[in-house]
Amino acid sequence: MKKMKQFTSKELLEELREVGESLSTRVTAYLIGGCSMSLRGLKDSTKDVDLVFADKQELNAFSEALEARGYEKYLEVNGEYEQLGTEVIYRKKGAAGFDLFLKTVCRALRLSKGMRKRAKLLGETGKLAVFLCSEEDVFLFKSITERPQDVDDMAALLESKREEFDWEAFKKEVEEQSRDYPNLSILASNKLSELKEKHELKAPIESWLIKEGEKTILQDAFNQRLEQGMTREQALNELKKRGFSQKELSKIK
Repeated sequence: MKKMKQFTSKELLEELREVGESLSTRVTAYLIGGCSMSLRGLKDSTKDVDLVFADKQELNAFSEALEARGYEKYLEVNGEYEQLGTEVIYRKKGAAGFDLFLKTVCRALRLSKGMRKRAKLLGETGKLAVFLCSEEDVFLFKSITERPQDVDDMAALLESKREEFDWEAFKKEVEEQSRDYPNLSILASNKLSELKEKHELKAPIESWLIKEGEKTILQDAFNQRLEQGMTREQALNELKKRGFSQKELSKIK
């Protein structure tokens, strides 16, 4: 895809208003990414609107409204958009693009009950209700991507709240989402290390994330040995010989 024009928060809100007024049924959508940051005044502009939907029918209704307004669907989702797990991409010349997600982002993070509860209503227009995902949850979404600019966005989110940043909510969300996506703690830990190195911002849960990542790596090593035909006892003894402590091994499932 060619480089896209950037749009201000005012332009984004106007586009959302017009789409909302053309909807035939009620739709609830959650804003993440650069658009949510632009609407918080943390970015001057962004190229598109990232929306997550909890309901397939509502996503389809929103898609129909976009198509009625002249938006065209990209049939192939590839590159950066494929990595993000985008459900469908819409573009229109001279207008902000729309990247729509269904329930999950980056093929990993779910739009959880906690995320929906923390989200704040941006506004209602027509039959569309738009919520802003919390800074903590946008921070989490950006912590598992591979895009270089996302670490800068994470720094902006963190500095916007400073001491008010809810690290406990972030930690609980990582714990919950890790049940379905075990590598989450490793990816988040790596991104926070990058954040510290580039922006000199240290997360108070950095040590906890590192330990969670180590537990994941150990569990993976154990599972691999079981797949190779070892018994549980043999796998544990093998890992013990490699230097893992009894305390560490006791946490293996």
